[in-house]
Amino acid sequence: MDVQSEEFRQEMQSEIGSLALEGLIPDAQALADLELVMQGKLTIEQAKQNVFARIRNGKV
Repeated sequence: MDVQSEEFRQEMQSEIGSLALEGLIPDAQALADLELVMQGKLTIEQAKQNVFARIRNGKV
């Protein structure tokens, strides 16, 4: 799937909404990374690694 497509953006917004309904709200940096993915400035793998690094460093 093209991460820069409107379809991907809508799917991500839907997923974020679903997480929020379950009480699992992504942190601001994860949302910022996702925005960079949708802009083509970051890969999904890089965004995942950023989240894992923040978890390891106790920032999430």
